[in-house]
Amino acid sequence: MAPNPFEHPVVICDNGSGYVKCGFHGDILPRHVFPSFVGRLSLQHHRGVADKGLKEVMVGDEAEPHMAYLSLSYPIENGII
Repeated sequence: MAPNPFEHPVVICDNGSGYVKCGFHGDILPRHVFPSFVGRLSLQHHRGVADKGLKEVMVGDEAEPHMAYLSLSYPIENGII
């Protein structure tokens, strides 16, 4: 008997310029939504932030609370990475 292609849920991932949205086919809303930006520690804030637990490079939800200390870039532009 041939395997049923609909036996396993199909994953849908929309890599947008501002947010990545992921879920399963048939769901009304995405199950996961997170920012699609990369934050690199700004040179002006590089000194003295070790005690704040900041890393050199942070992505998405990890970077969001520290945006004031980061230089942000959005690697996805118009659907192109």
